[in-house]
Amino acid sequence: MRILYAAPISKRYNAMATETRLAAEHGHEICLVAQHRNYWEAHPLDPRVEVHWLGAGPKARRSRLVTLALCRGPRAVLRRLGGPGERAMQTWNRRVADPIERRRQDRTNALRQAYRRQAVLDLVDAADWLVLGEPGAIDLLADELPGLLARRPELRTTYSYEDFAEDPGA
Repeated sequence: MRILYAAPISKRYNAMATETRLAAEHGHEICLVAQHRNYWEAHPLDPRVEVHWLGAGPKARRSRLVTLALCRGPRAVLRRLGGPGERAMQTWNRRVADPIERRRQDRTNALRQAYRRQAVLDLVDAADWLVLGEPGAIDLLADELPGLLARRPELRTTYSYEDFAEDPGA
Protein backbone atom coordinates (compact mmCIF):
# COMPACT_ATOMS: atom_id res chain seq x y z
CA MET A 1 0.00 0.00 0.00
CA ARG A 2 1.31 3.48 -0.87
CA ILE A 3 1.07 5.88 2.09
CA LEU A 4 1.37 9.64 1.71
CA TYR A 5 2.35 11.51 4.87
CA ALA A 6 1.36 15.16 4.72
CA ALA A 7 3.51 17.22 7.08
CA PRO A 8 3.66 20.59 5.33
CA ILE A 9 4.66 22.60 8.41
CA SER A 10 7.03 19.93 9.78
CA LYS A 11 6.70 20.39 13.52
CA ARG A 12 6.46 16.74 14.62
CA TYR A 13 9.89 15.51 13.50
CA ASN A 14 10.33 12.62 15.89
CA ALA A 15 6.79 11.32 15.37
CA MET A 16 7.10 11.52 11.56
CA ALA A 17 10.46 9.73 11.59
CA THR A 18 9.10 6.98 13.87
CA GLU A 19 5.79 6.50 12.05
CA THR A 20 7.32 6.42 8.57
CA ARG A 21 9.95 3.90 9.72
CA LEU A 22 7.26 1.70 11.29
CA ALA A 23 5.11 1.83 8.15
CA ALA A 24 8.12 0.98 5.97
CA GLU A 25 8.92 -1.98 8.24
CA HIS A 26 5.37 -3.25 7.67
CA GLY A 27 6.03 -3.32 3.93
CA HIS A 28 4.29 -0.14 2.83
CA GLU A 29 5.66 2.25 0.25
CA ILE A 30 6.06 5.61 2.02
CA CYS A 31 6.08 9.13 0.64
CA LEU A 32 6.54 12.13 2.96
CA VAL A 33 5.75 15.72 1.98
CA ALA A 34 7.45 18.06 4.43
CA GLN A 35 9.09 21.42 4.69
CA HIS A 36 12.83 21.07 5.10
CA ARG A 37 14.11 22.49 8.36
CA ASN A 38 17.43 22.04 10.12
CA TYR A 39 15.76 19.88 12.78
CA TRP A 40 15.41 17.02 10.31
CA GLU A 41 19.16 16.36 10.62
CA ALA A 42 18.58 15.40 14.27
CA HIS A 43 15.71 13.08 13.26
CA PRO A 44 16.97 11.06 10.30
CA LEU A 45 14.39 9.34 8.15
CA ASP A 46 14.42 5.72 7.07
CA PRO A 47 16.13 5.37 3.66
CA ARG A 48 13.03 3.58 2.33
CA VAL A 49 11.00 6.79 2.74
CA GLU A 50 10.63 8.86 -0.41
CA VAL A 51 10.74 12.51 0.69
CA HIS A 52 9.42 15.53 -1.18
CA TRP A 53 10.92 18.58 0.49
CA LEU A 54 8.93 21.75 0.18
CA GLY A 55 10.93 24.92 -0.24
CA ALA A 56 10.04 28.08 1.61
CA GLY A 57 7.54 28.88 -1.11
CA PRO A 58 6.82 32.08 -2.98
CA LYS A 59 6.93 35.54 -1.45
CA ALA A 60 4.61 38.44 -2.18
CA ARG A 61 6.46 41.12 -4.11
CA ARG A 62 7.04 44.55 -2.68
CA SER A 63 5.94 47.47 -4.77
CA ARG A 64 9.01 49.66 -5.33
CA LEU A 65 6.87 52.77 -5.60
CA VAL A 66 5.05 52.09 -2.32
CA THR A 67 8.27 51.19 -0.55
CA LEU A 68 9.99 54.36 -1.74
CA ALA A 69 7.09 56.78 -1.34
CA LEU A 70 5.54 55.51 1.90
CA CYS A 71 8.37 53.80 3.78
CA ARG A 72 11.92 54.73 2.84
CA GLY A 73 11.37 58.36 1.77
CA PRO A 74 9.45 59.56 4.85
CA ARG A 75 11.75 57.61 7.18
CA ALA A 76 14.82 59.26 5.64
CA VAL A 77 13.32 62.75 6.09
CA LEU A 78 12.24 62.05 9.68
CA ARG A 79 15.62 60.51 10.52
CA ARG A 80 17.39 63.70 9.36
CA LEU A 81 15.17 65.81 11.62
CA GLY A 82 16.71 64.05 14.59
CA GLY A 83 15.05 64.44 18.01
CA PRO A 84 11.55 65.67 17.07
CA GLY A 85 11.52 63.32 14.10
CA GLU A 86 11.96 60.23 16.30
CA ARG A 87 8.46 60.39 17.73
CA ALA A 88 7.00 61.23 14.33
CA MET A 89 8.87 58.26 12.81
CA GLN A 90 7.45 55.90 15.44
CA THR A 91 3.94 57.16 14.65
CA TRP A 92 4.58 56.87 10.89
CA ASN A 93 5.84 53.32 11.29
CA ARG A 94 2.88 52.32 13.45
CA ARG A 95 0.19 53.89 11.23
CA VAL A 96 1.61 53.57 7.72
CA ALA A 97 4.69 51.37 7.28
CA ASP A 98 3.77 48.50 9.62
CA PRO A 99 0.28 47.96 8.11
CA ILE A 100 1.85 47.86 4.64
CA GLU A 101 4.29 45.19 5.83
CA ARG A 102 1.50 43.21 7.54
CA ARG A 103 -0.58 43.15 4.34
CA ARG A 104 2.45 41.95 2.37
CA GLN A 105 3.09 39.24 4.97
CA ASP A 106 -0.56 38.15 4.76
CA ARG A 107 -0.25 37.85 0.96
CA THR A 108 2.97 35.86 1.38
CA ASN A 109 1.28 33.48 3.83
CA ALA A 110 -1.62 32.94 1.41
CA LEU A 111 0.78 32.21 -1.46
CA ARG A 112 2.76 29.73 0.65
CA GLN A 113 -0.40 27.99 1.85
CA ALA A 114 -1.54 27.52 -1.76
CA TYR A 115 1.94 26.25 -2.70
CA ARG A 116 1.91 23.64 0.10
CA ARG A 117 -1.67 22.57 -0.69
CA GLN A 118 -0.85 22.04 -4.35
CA ALA A 119 2.29 20.06 -3.51
CA VAL A 120 0.27 17.61 -1.40
CA LEU A 121 -2.61 17.39 -3.90
CA ASP A 122 -0.19 16.62 -6.74
CA LEU A 123 0.98 13.51 -4.88
CA VAL A 124 -2.28 12.30 -3.33
CA ASP A 125 -3.60 10.74 -6.55
CA ALA A 126 -0.88 8.08 -6.44
CA ALA A 127 -1.54 7.23 -2.77
CA ASP A 128 -3.82 4.59 -1.27
CA TRP A 129 -3.61 6.05 2.21
CA LEU A 130 -3.32 9.67 3.32
CA VAL A 131 -1.91 10.40 6.78
CA LEU A 132 -2.54 13.92 8.04
CA GLY A 133 0.23 13.77 10.60
CA GLU A 134 0.02 17.27 12.06
CA PRO A 135 -2.59 19.97 12.66
CA GLY A 136 -1.12 22.05 9.85
CA ALA A 137 -1.96 19.30 7.36
CA ILE A 138 -5.56 19.22 8.54
CA ASP A 139 -5.85 23.00 8.21
CA LEU A 140 -4.20 22.84 4.80
CA LEU A 141 -6.55 20.23 3.32
CA ALA A 142 -9.77 21.01 5.21
CA ASP A 143 -11.48 22.51 2.16
CA GLU A 144 -10.14 19.93 -0.30
CA LEU A 145 -10.70 16.74 1.70
CA PRO A 146 -14.49 16.28 1.23
CA GLY A 147 -14.17 16.56 -2.55
CA LEU A 148 -11.13 14.31 -2.56
CA LEU A 149 -12.92 11.62 -0.55
CA ALA A 150 -16.03 11.90 -2.74
CA ARG A 151 -13.85 11.42 -5.84
CA ARG A 152 -11.81 8.59 -4.27
CA PRO A 153 -13.90 6.80 -1.61
CA GLU A 154 -11.30 4.01 -1.33
CA LEU A 155 -8.66 6.48 -0.06
CA ARG A 156 -7.94 5.69 3.58
CA THR A 157 -7.42 8.87 5.62
CA THR A 158 -6.08 8.87 9.17
CA TYR A 159 -4.25 11.16 11.57
CA SER A 160 -1.42 8.72 12.25
CA TYR A 161 -0.13 5.38 11.04
CA GLU A 162 -2.02 2.41 12.45
CA ASP A 163 -1.27 -1.20 11.64
CA PHE A 164 -4.76 -2.33 10.67
CA ALA A 165 -5.37 -6.03 10.86
CA GLU A 166 -6.51 -6.66 7.31
CA ASP A 167 -9.31 -9.20 7.17
CA PRO A 168 -8.90 -11.22 3.95
CA GLY A 169 -12.59 -12.20 4.01
CA ALA A 170 -13.90 -8.62 4.24
